[in-house]
Amino acid sequence: MEPSSADSVRPDDAARALARAERLLACYQQAVGHELPNLLVALQGTARMLEQDAGDRLDAETRTDLVRVSDLAARVHDFIAALAEVGRICRRVEPPAELSLEDVCREAAAEAGWLCPRPVMRYDMLQPMPTLALPPGAARRVFVELFLHAARRGIPESGSPEKPIRIEVSALVTPDGTEVRVEDDGPAPGSLRLRQAFDPFAAPPDQGPSFGLFLARQLVEGWGGTLCLEPTPSEGCRAVVTVPSRTTGAASRDAERR
Repeated sequence: MEPSSADSVRPDDAARALARAERLLACYQQAVGHELPNLLVALQGTARMLEQDAGDRLDAETRTDLVRVSDLAARVHDFIAALAEVGRICRRVEPPAELSLEDVCREAAAEAGWLCPRPVMRYDMLQPMPTLALPPGAARRVFVELFLHAARRGIPESGSPEKPIRIEVSALVTPDGTEVRVEDDGPAPGSLRLRQAFDPFAAPPDQGPSFGLFLARQLVEGWGGTLCLEPTPSEGCRAVVTVPSRTTGAASRDAERR
């Protein structure tokens, strides 16, 4: 008996498509968060055992190849771990809370400063910051990634920055929402770098796996905002984060009343 059109599910059914996407994402999360790391750990262990047990019977070239295999497996493991973290953060359901943007930036600057290997940044807030209703973890991570993006651009190939990157944070509250600007005085990014800024695989190899700006944009769009990069009139770069009025807290409501 053929099913009637009333009993069939249309291919474009939104609920069905969302359920399929969630199952697929859960499958990927399991793969990159558990299965692949376990296989890579086993691969690294096997390479080390071969190097130790058969080291005396191997020529120098073969031993070098084994070391390369182990190092490559470790790099892939780090990449998979970073990718799994992106999945965990983006799937996390976090209710919004009233946040002081000043506190968020202060905590993010401290974390970014700890993650950088040397004192390469300092930041200032140009005026009192508003209160916003945002997911706390997501908001902090966004600004951590923006500060790290500025700080890492200030590290030359020699690894010894001439001076710390200065980062200025400002906010403009309007009836439509809040625009937060994170502006630095680091090296001016070229047009190609600006176009590729949110590419998850565009980070230089020497920085290791990094999905920073890609993750930041995913989180910002998750609360209904936008994130873009633009050059400043002088050397430097400006990140602009928008927060719609529905997620803007007391400061925005005060602005609307005025």
